[in-house]
Amino acid sequence: MLIEDELEKYQTHFSEYIKKGIEANGIKELYRKVHAGVRTDPTTKKSKKEALKAHKRFNLKKLTYDERRNKLITRLNALNSTAGAYDDENDD
Repeated sequence: MLIEDELEKYQTHFSEYIKKGIEANGIKELYRKVHAGVRTDPTTKKSKKEALKAHKRFNLKKLTYDERRNKLITRLNALNSTAGAYDDENDD
């Protein structure tokens, strides 16, 4: 019914079926075939997919208290050393 009324909507909604050549009348037979296959051998088979890639991390990893403290100390030391160099330049 959707084919007759809205062809574009049918093509977008059932695009995977269209790619595989399955028509609306063939879906019932497809399900029967699949169920028969499952009944003959119900054991699950491991798929041969590639291993997952490392997950991208968009947020930063939380630092421990000691890591934050050390990071702050290094920033302050760097800031103090550059401020000291700036003061030496102004004295001349």
